[in-house]
Amino acid sequence: MERINSKEKEKWIVPVCQDSHWYYLKVDVTTQEITQYDSLNRRHTHYGAYLNPYLRANHTWKNKYETIQRQDNNCDCGLYMLADVRAQVETGTTFQ
Repeated sequence: MERINSKEKEKWIVPVCQDSHWYYLKVDVTTQEITQYDSLNRRHTHYGAYLNPYLRANHTWKNKYETIQRQDNNCDCGLYMLADVRAQVETGTTFQ
């Protein structure tokens, strides 16, 4: 798999699996914002380790949290994440 040149892309979608739970981040390089999307509406703070090798260390990044459609159990997080990522890519909005 070819490594992505982070300087060529303005926005990234980054799936994260942490403690057996899937959520994703939208990274906007131009506005230096990281927006977190989680179907359990949890706020995660440890995703920096995933992104640090790719982010510009000398910049301050704003962290945002967006509410997305909430799952009603503890096992469908991956499906909710995929549906929401698809909606983000196709329409620029979250899955409703």
